[in-house]
Amino acid sequence: MVTHRDGLRFRIFLIFAALALALVGGLQAVLWFGAAKAAETSVETGLALTGLAGTGLILALSVAAWIYLDEHIAKPLEHPPTAPPQSGETDLSEPCRPVQETAAQHETRRLTGRLAELEAEKLQLTRVLREVPVAILMINAADRILLYDSQAAELLSRSGPPRLNAPLSDYFNPDLIAGARARMQRTGLEVRFAAVPGAVGTRIDARMRPLEDGGALVVLDEAAPRADSPVPGPLVYDFDLIAAQTPVRAEDIPLNALTFVVLSTETTGLLPHRDEVLRIGAVRMVGSSILRREVLDLRIGATGHDDASGRGMRAGTAPEARPTILTAIEQFHTFATDAVIVAHNAPLRMAFLRRHDASTGLVWDLPQIDLVLLSALLFGDGADHSLRALAGRTGVTLPAAPARGGLSQALMAAEVMQRLMPLLTGHGLESLGHLVEALQRHADRLERLH
Repeated sequence: MVTHRDGLRFRIFLIFAALALALVGGLQAVLWFGAAKAAETSVETGLALTGLAGTGLILALSVAAWIYLDEHIAKPLEHPPTAPPQSGETDLSEPCRPVQETAAQHETRRLTGRLAELEAEKLQLTRVLREVPVAILMINAADRILLYDSQAAELLSRSGPPRLNAPLSDYFNPDLIAGARARMQRTGLEVRFAAVPGAVGTRIDARMRPLEDGGALVVLDEAAPRADSPVPGPLVYDFDLIAAQTPVRAEDIPLNALTFVVLSTETTGLLPHRDEVLRIGAVRMVGSSILRREVLDLRIGATGHDDASGRGMRAGTAPEARPTILTAIEQFHTFATDAVIVAHNAPLRMAFLRRHDASTGLVWDLPQIDLVLLSALLFGDGADHSLRALAGRTGVTLPAAPARGGLSQALMAAEVMQRLMPLLTGHGLESLGHLVEALQRHADRLERLH
């Protein structure tokens, strides 16, 4: 019997196929790591670390697979959309029925608990990798980053803010990366090469080791010593990115496979043609996962020149490092590469940035999702669509002091978007095209009514 590509059975097959690939690739990396430690210390130490890392990897991937099945298959089956069209397809010409707040809060509590369990497993694996005295990245067959540790993040940040699903060539000399990949594929063995951050930078000794799924483990060994830290650094990954992405129409990409950049700005007023931007904050998401280490927090300098050099500043950047508005817009544009921009009142926030298009020469061709319009679609036109109301409705913890904009508000908006994702799936809006079309139809309906 033929299994249709859009059928439930085929989706379940893809989930377990991705899980198998992730386990195979991850265990290859764990075995290589254990062998390296055994050679450096003893066989007993190597086996112990291999067992610990392998256990953490299997538990983390198992929990991730369970969360995905629960959120995207089990829950939509338990809570299907009300009165679906007889044709079996989602009717995008009518707004979604308002979602009961109690149901949203219940789903939020379940999701929060599962995310906490996954975070604990990730921390266990992070502690193991922290013992490795080199920077580690994993890339898929398309040379896009699917995992990096804290030491790798430090090296990546020399060329730009670290980003999951970004091409490795965005950070290191692309010719050297392509040459190493070609030699590795030709020999099937680990190859050594020189990784140079950006167009010009300090040479870093690197190794690229093949993985069975077509990806590779990249080890960066900088000569400069690093200070030891008793606190494990972050491990950022998304094993859903293991499968190399094939060119498809953007509107066909499932929401859980999209990269989002959630934006918030602080301005001196509400008139883009007259008022100024004081701060730009943004955080990246892959599917419903918030990448809290992939953030942008830019305070705009009041002078006509950069107060300090700094690209892709993360939380904790010194307040005196303030770029001009043009530099900040360029940094955000780079940060949002290949992503969908999400913002509360997105048209207004983007108008402040696009005001300077003539000076920057940038093209903003990225899809945009407005949380105000999304709230109206899901909860009805009469609901309160402010960001704080959305946060309260979806169970997001509200800060004691309301933020006017910037990174703290971007993180709150990202948590709202994370909790809205299961609701979108429950309404049959599973791809970017479906969501954009539904939002546009709802916006047209509101315009006709007013």
